[in-house]
Amino acid sequence: MHSFNRPGVFMVVVECTTKDYRVTAQKAITIQEPVKDFGVIKCFSRNMSTDGTKCNALNGRPVKIQVIVTAAERGMEPHNMTLSAGLVEKLGPGCHNLTLTASNRVTAHALTTDLGLCLLEPIEGLQASVIAEDDECPDSTDLIIGVSVERGAPVELLFTLTGARDTLSETRDMLNGSLQAYTFTSPLEGQNEPGFAKYTLPVPGPEPTKPAATDAPAELSPPSCSISPESGTVLDAFDITCQASSFCSTGCLYCFKTDTGKHLRCSNANEVKSVFLPLGDTNNNYSLSVVVTVKNEYEKATTTVSTQVRKSSSSKSVEALQSAVEDSLSHLEQQGLLSGEALGQIFTSVSDMLNTEDDKDQKDARTEVIECS
Repeated sequence: MHSFNRPGVFMVVVECTTKDYRVTAQKAITIQEPVKDFGVIKCFSRNMSTDGTKCNALNGRPVKIQVIVTAAERGMEPHNMTLSAGLVEKLGPGCHNLTLTASNRVTAHALTTDLGLCLLEPIEGLQASVIAEDDECPDSTDLIIGVSVERGAPVELLFTLTGARDTLSETRDMLNGSLQAYTFTSPLEGQNEPGFAKYTLPVPGPEPTKPAATDAPAELSPPSCSISPESGTVLDAFDITCQASSFCSTGCLYCFKTDTGKHLRCSNANEVKSVFLPLGDTNNNYSLSVVVTVKNEYEKATTTVSTQVRKSSSSKSVEALQSAVEDSLSHLEQQGLLSGEALGQIFTSVSDMLNTEDDKDQKDARTEVIECS
């Protein structure tokens, strides 16, 4: 019995010879070995190439995918496949989840791996503006930039903020082309130079014409919004929800601030989660009002929602306060909502609460806890 020591395609020849005749038979035999794992995956499309579990390619162009498969004896071996231009057109622009499967007759269970394929278009109509209410210079340390793109989403945005003494660069993902708000909490410390409240990046093309008055909403009514929970502490996360209406049929920007003017958040979604509010009015049962401003393409409407924001019971001791802050941060991280903006709100809310304390030693100790957290 013959044993093959490597995989491949072999030709087996059998020959039988007698005194009077000779007979020969042959057959091709394929020797396989089990597939163990996937290696590096690479994608190629025109002059673009990416590797990893997420591939970027040009929409409408053939996409070549090279998959490294690890076998038991041969090690790593590349395999090439091509998605035709017609198939790419059927998928259309955007990000798609693909599943790659590797198997053969001697592999007990087929191997699968996920591949994210993002089909991109050339970027057109990129616009950005600093968001501020009533086109006035913002009085908050937060910088909110609204960005939209007519074509080419999803895209990766690179923000470069330059101040008098330092420069900050940060990337953010933009999954679709509609107006999206990006918040930077205290991006450049100590910048007090005057500037414009709103600007638009110039993009070549004709100036948009102002829509006729008949295109604007005929009737403007305040949005219907709610806040939950109805009562909480400075270490509790609040959610604010505004009901969808025809006023926002083409999209709206929602901005939230306290009635004392403290900025909370701006978003193009009608629901914001995990907003940390400052301490309510101690002379009015810790009541706090949040002003909601909703802007569509033509007009804006304003409404107010109220809740109760009390001191945290954990503020009575340094250890309890530290534990409560850590619990809040851990909860945000588990939900994927931990951000610089949320950290800034927690710091501000707890600081406001500590400023009402009478015991200076305890207040200083608890302030150190917040700074360390």
